Amino acid sequence: MTRTISSSYYEVFDSSISVLKQLGWSMNKVDKTKGEIIASVRISLWSWGERVLIELTNLRGSVSVEIKSVAKAQLFTWGKNRLNEEKFLDMLSREMRKSD
Repeated sequence: MTRTISSSYYEVFDSSISVLKQLGWSMNKVDKTKGEIIASVRISLWSWGERVLIELTNLRGSVSVEIKSVAKAQLFTWGKNRLNEEKFLDMLSREMRKSD
């Protein structure tokens, strides 16, 4: 799932880190130069946890944010991956509006 945000690369990257902290997701790898963040979502009633890859691409005057959530150890996700992606992008959009 991808969203384009009109802001500077560094603001979007820093806001992404802030959102991950708010969500309580663990950050396994953070590479600001490459625009990559790998995070983990804890085990819940509905899943055995998910691995989340976030890639930021600096465009002219905006940033493309792509997120992909993948279940760690289960065949059916019951929509949890999509929910993770939507939740992150919605919170990121709200975070970016606060910094305007």
